[in-house]
Amino acid sequence: MKSLSDLPKVSIITPSFNQGQFLEASIRSVLEQDYPNIEYIIVDGNSKDESGEIIKKYQNHLAWWVSEKDKGHADALNKGFSHATGEILAWLNSDDIYFPNAVSEAISVLRSHLCSQTDQLSTNAARFRPHSAGNNIFSFKTLAASRAAGSLPVL
Repeated sequence: MKSLSDLPKVSIITPSFNQGQFLEASIRSVLEQDYPNIEYIIVDGNSKDESGEIIKKYQNHLAWWVSEKDKGHADALNKGFSHATGEILAWLNSDDIYFPNAVSEAISVLRSHLCSQTDQLSTNAARFRPHSAGNNIFSFKTLAASRAAGSLPVL
């Protein structure tokens, strides 16, 4: 198995607002991934349901979390991405789940398809875009340049 330093860090953001009935399943689906280099961040919009208690239950497994009023989904994502340090960024809505092995399989696909086009996957992020003909293409954006410009590329 590769060492942790050989694997790109994947930052996963979960924005949430009053999604307590789904939130724990979403959190567990991230924490139970087999990929060892995940940074997990949750941004809650000051929910009035059980979301806060659920997040606190898992806070020792989170890189960062907050529960405060925000301006909606995009604002929550921006807050989360501003704290992310991963080479690959993703988000999972609080009423969604990842299937087992989803992150490691995504990294495997990225490595096999992107490394032939760039030798520095760890310094590049990819945005996945469906091609109009139904095929899949990848476009690249250098993470360092994006961070310097104040925007982060998203997977």
